[in-house]
Amino acid sequence: MNYDIGISYIEDLPEHVISDFVQELREANVTVNVESRPNEPFMALEWAIPAAIIAYLAKPYIDGLLKEAAKDHYAVVKEKLSKFAQRISKAKQIRIVSSQSPNKLRKDNPVSNSFSIWSQTIDGRPLKFLFFGDRDDDYYERCIDEVFNVLLNHAKEFPNDYISSQAGRLVRKSREIYLLFDESAKTWKPVDIVSGIPADGSDAL
Repeated sequence: MNYDIGISYIEDLPEHVISDFVQELREANVTVNVESRPNEPFMALEWAIPAAIIAYLAKPYIDGLLKEAAKDHYAVVKEKLSKFAQRISKAKQIRIVSSQSPNKLRKDNPVSNSFSIWSQTIDGRPLKFLFFGDRDDDYYERCIDEVFNVLLNHAKEFPNDYISSQAGRLVRKSREIYLLFDESAKTWKPVDIVSGIPADGSDAL
């Protein structure tokens, strides 16, 4: 099925948490694919475990960023994503990890386990934009706006774009590219999968 935005959520979430958001997107003429998934253990560091709700920006949708006629439409979508992120990222969700790795739980984990945005690079690598929890509304607005900015840069400049160049500098290589928002630099930074440290060595997790 072709779609613009995919919504993946853990199956034990109340349906209304998702349905209103999906309806808003569809009213904005966005083709949305919705699917639930089991709430099951993951063998992963806690901050890197998939969020309860994932908004996936499909590659054809990102390609549309390059079209001048789409600018007004993307402004509407960014606003709706931002408002949803503001609501859901402040919610308290229980995240399950494998019983074989109890030490991976961090009580001070700053990454929201409620919402994240995923996409894909031009050469097929997963992109995972992870939000911090308990931030003000302006934070989520800036984050969403910058998601679109870095994806637009990627679409225009690949393979010499910002995401590709920064990911290439990471010491520990991974097919999946995890990104955290650097509030001081006001941009997303690809980070090391284990430590959460960006390629430039600045603080992240």
